[in-house]
Amino acid sequence: MKKMITLLLSLLLINRISAQYEIKLEAPESVPQFGIAEFVFNVQGCPVKNPFTDIEIEGTFISGNRRQVIKGFADSKDGSVFRLRFSPESSDAIYDFEISFTGAGISKKFTGLIKSTSTRNQGPVVVDPSNPKHFIYKGTGKPFYHLG
Repeated sequence: MKKMITLLLSLLLINRISAQYEIKLEAPESVPQFGIAEFVFNVQGCPVKNPFTDIEIEGTFISGNRRQVIKGFADSKDGSVFRLRFSPESSDAIYDFEISFTGAGISKKFTGLIKSTSTRNQGPVVVDPSNPKHFIYKGTGKPFYHLG
């Protein structure tokens, strides 16, 4: 009987802890190609001791047959702010996203759409696949010259 009461009290405590937090997502509707879309999670009453290790955020972005999985991160010591950043490689595409926020009794999923728009940005600098000792802009394929 004593074990049953202890178990019942433990379950009530778990339900009370999980009811004390609230997660709100701020998600952009669009982002330019090679730009950065920042998803911000505002958490009230985070029930974990160390948000940097106890919470896992994983976003899956799908456009056509291309799938990208990206990890988010804690951006405050008290667990009130988390972020996930996504940079689309395609222009004029619509990405379906699903972001899971899990850890320490928390399990929440967010879904939605984000549109990538065209831009004049040349994109990030990457190694030239045809000449690995040189760099190019990913968006245009033009050579990158580092001066300095």
